Amino acid sequence: MLNSMFKKVSHIPSKLKRECLKIPVLQSLSKHSYQAAIQKYATSLPIIAPQDSAIVTSIKEEGVFVTSLENLGIDSTNLMIDSAKKLLPELKAIPSNGKSSLGWVMSKDLTQDRAIFLWGLDKKLLDIVENYIGLPAQYVGMHVRRQIANGRMEGVRQWHIDVEDYRRIKIIIYLNSVNEEEGPFEYLTKDLTSIASKKLKYNDGFVSDKVMETVVPKSNWTSCTGSAGTVIFADTCSIFHRAKPPTKSDRFSVTFGYTSRKPIALYYPLKLSQAQWLAISDNLTERQKGCLVNKQRLF
Repeated sequence: MLNSMFKKVSHIPSKLKRECLKIPVLQSLSKHSYQAAIQKYATSLPIIAPQDSAIVTSIKEEGVFVTSLENLGIDSTNLMIDSAKKLLPELKAIPSNGKSSLGWVMSKDLTQDRAIFLWGLDKKLLDIVENYIGLPAQYVGMHVRRQIANGRMEGVRQWHIDVEDYRRIKIIIYLNSVNEEEGPFEYLTKDLTSIASKKLKYNDGFVSDKVMETVVPKSNWTSCTGSAGTVIFADTCSIFHRAKPPTKSDRFSVTFGYTSRKPIALYYPLKLSQAQWLAISDNLTERQKGCLVNKQRLF
């Protein structure tokens, strides 16, 4: 009876599904099913180089790994960065005194930003992501972002934990140098996140600096500062994190996202039109096509 209920929950709309999985019995069944899938797939995980294994280990232990594009060594990086920089004028044109502190360009035109989109499907990245998630990866797309330097504390500039899946990876690449005044990615380690979650009785939503300081001192918050080309791997479903509000100058970055192929729920699932699919599918391997599962496409 309970298994039948769980199977029905697995197919209901995302928001309702998240609420259903707060019910202890259904939550337990979901986690059991997830762990069983990981154990079954363990022998099929791709073999990765020691330096890539270090990335996976760091994310498992701390929740984050910071490196550089140069150290990552992906062949198509220069094409990706050049394409991303061509999108910056569109972001810079967004009024800085507007209602939102965040501007972004998503993969809406794969003829223009194909190099960015395809970089996220690189075999090396998929191998790393899959070894961390423990299951075949789903690529949920990319976007180029501008964090406007207005100091506002709103939206993702507040502390939160993503709820889309049990594990997910975001790869954030800085397009300009980012110091403490330029909106760095900021996080609490997994251990500190566990402490904060218990003390706050956290389920979802945003937490202010003032509240977070009551459970974790500001001296224990970690800011990922760095030069242009800094790369941050983070499991945003396992750590408290935020984009620290920039005050001195804007922060520009590219973000790539991944979950398992059966996530709990996605706020912004990647949806490709037929024209977009045709624009890229001929250049994809079967594995890459599998990361863009059929249910994501509009046709």
